[in-house]
Amino acid sequence: MYTNVDLGVELSGQDIRGFSLLPSFISYHLNTGHKHIAKDEWRSAMPYDEAEKMIDGICDRSVVLERQTQGHSKDTDDASEDTRRIEALMMGDDGLILIGMNTASKDHVHLTIWKSSDKYLENASFLRSYFPEKLPKPKGDDTVHTRFWYMSRHGPDSTVRDIEAPTWTDIRSNYTKKISPLLSDLMEIKEPVEGAGGKLILWDGDPGTGKTYAARALMREWYNWCRTDYITDPEQFFGDSAYMMEVLMADPYQGSDGFRFDNVVTAEDEDNEKPWKLIVLEDAGELISVDAKMRSGQGLSRLLNVTDGLLGQGLRVMILITTNEERSKLHEAVTRDGRCLMSGKFHSFTKEDAASWLVDKGQAPEVERPTKPMTLAELYERAK
Repeated sequence: MYTNVDLGVELSGQDIRGFSLLPSFISYHLNTGHKHIAKDEWRSAMPYDEAEKMIDGICDRSVVLERQTQGHSKDTDDASEDTRRIEALMMGDDGLILIGMNTASKDHVHLTIWKSSDKYLENASFLRSYFPEKLPKPKGDDTVHTRFWYMSRHGPDSTVRDIEAPTWTDIRSNYTKKISPLLSDLMEIKEPVEGAGGKLILWDGDPGTGKTYAARALMREWYNWCRTDYITDPEQFFGDSAYMMEVLMADPYQGSDGFRFDNVVTAEDEDNEKPWKLIVLEDAGELISVDAKMRSGQGLSRLLNVTDGLLGQGLRVMILITTNEERSKLHEAVTRDGRCLMSGKFHSFTKEDAASWLVDKGQAPEVERPTKPMTLAELYERAK
């Protein structure tokens, strides 16, 4: 997909951070007398080394004005793949162009082309044939694409990964009689009605009671109408308004590494309303506790403003928060009636229910029965 923009267009933060040669490109563009800038970006199946050779060949046929090569590792374990980058500003048969390329994954690169143009409807897709496009598809029906956000040295950034996710039917028996009906109702939502009910989902319970697996199942059950953005550093997200706004306003169709979710949403859908976005904050109870203001400043206020305040108006965003904190330790503004689309506590299995679960998983009835309540994690460990 390409866009045509006038010179005065407001550049995104991703453009400014991602293209160190963009100011030089704009300066040369002004000297050409052209009035428009065309942009194209896509993800190619070509490995980085091969793509680099292709760029070298394009440079050999052009007058290279500036070129930069960079290589570094991203800052967090969730985005630890080495990132290499090339930018090349050149003048050739196709006019003034800026090529930017970086690693999107082990087997893919993300390319962006900026082209100076005197034609408003001209596009910058003329180089696509050099770099074959192939969007990654899920490895199977049991995976979903998920965008992981983190605060890098250069500001908020994200990467898209395939996450294994079970169906709710497959794991329904892993949840107690108290929480299972609530989860079933949540999983069956096809698309919430804007303005009807809260946009916050709050799950609390002891470690090992299955909150993470339930979140994965929710991501899969909602995948046809809702994207998932996972925040790897909730304390940064709560404490930095710019970070929060970057996540809230990010294109739900596209990750910052260029991946687009075209395999789920049609072009006709994209012309209409954007899909919903589910922001996941795991183990973030201390940030919504009774003393949250001391911990994260105005972070809690911003969160509540997103869920049912002015900031959230018009945003198709829901927020899932999981915590191991006791419900009594959470801020009353979060737990009040009407705030949550769903609020539920994950419990351990009783001795009797734990015994039934083990039998269902193939353990012989004559095996020693549990003598105390057990978490889901403890049951799986015992069932090995």
